Amino acid sequence: MSKGQKGLQVSAGILQLILPGMPCPNGRQMALATGIHIMFTYGLALYGKPRAYTYKDLTRKYSDPQTEGTRLALLNPAFLPAYSRRLLTGGTLP
Repeated sequence: MSKGQKGLQVSAGILQLILPGMPCPNGRQMALATGIHIMFTYGLALYGKPRAYTYKDLTRKYSDPQTEGTRLALLNPAFLPAYSRRLLTGGTLP
């Protein structure tokens, strides 16, 4: 399989993951941060990095490395991965 074919396969997998979360045309759009977090998490999974979400009841905050990485990359310390987590755990990630 060529690099181009592998890239298309990865893109198709990401789209299959994101599309179920896309609303109908008159609904609310998915946040850019959610889409970026899904792509980041999906990419890590391709390299054997497992998905794991750590929620701390004491601080009421997700504190796992993938969520923290998304927050840092987007300069958005308030990012919550709940919606992307729901999509990722829906079983659509190969």
